[in-house]
Amino acid sequence: MVLRSRMVAAVLLIAVLASAGCSRFLGRAMHHSQHASPSAATASPAPGGPVPSQGGGVTISTGPGVPSSIQQQWTTENLTKAFRAINNRIGANPADYLEVIVALTAVQVKAIDPKKRENVDEYEYRGTGGVEISPVDVSHNEPGAIEESKFSSDTVKPEVLSAILNSAIKDSGVEDAKVSSLTVDKTFANDPEPHISVPVSGPRGSKVLEYDLSGKLTRVI
Repeated sequence: MVLRSRMVAAVLLIAVLASAGCSRFLGRAMHHSQHASPSAATASPAPGGPVPSQGGGVTISTGPGVPSSIQQQWTTENLTKAFRAINNRIGANPADYLEVIVALTAVQVKAIDPKKRENVDEYEYRGTGGVEISPVDVSHNEPGAIEESKFSSDTVKPEVLSAILNSAIKDSGVEDAKVSSLTVDKTFANDPEPHISVPVSGPRGSKVLEYDLSGKLTRVI
């Protein structure tokens, strides 16, 4: 009976020691994870900084400092930088534009090549200073349509576009609405000047607002 009691006591002692050792190991593991290098997979990213993706790439954080709206992204200053960079790549200032699209992540311009006017290229500026260029297929256009559709880049005022982006939601009257883009172009090639159109949408409705180049609201569709 005494021998059996000693064996039980020994087993209990071993269990207690094992538990204590396991607890000390877990404590060290937690301490290590709390003091791990910022490059570890579990490290928290800096606010507004890039977040490592599961595939090893990098995605953009939506934290502080990252634009959350087209109005915040494309201020007068940022639009001025965009058009300056684009015109530098076109090689003309003023340049002959055919279309301008302002979206959250980029400004895109279709423009006539000043050195070979039958060609049209698309220029994309994403805020990094660089401009990407890609050719545009205009082979199906009527003769003379490209030249007739053009408008001068100096008629597109950054301060006007910025003001429209900031007033479009109020002008629309749509509740809880958002602006996703702004476009400058001609509806028809022989229009005397381009117009500015802004789609506005929300959970209770959507509208398209049209403005002239001075920023005056001309039509709501």
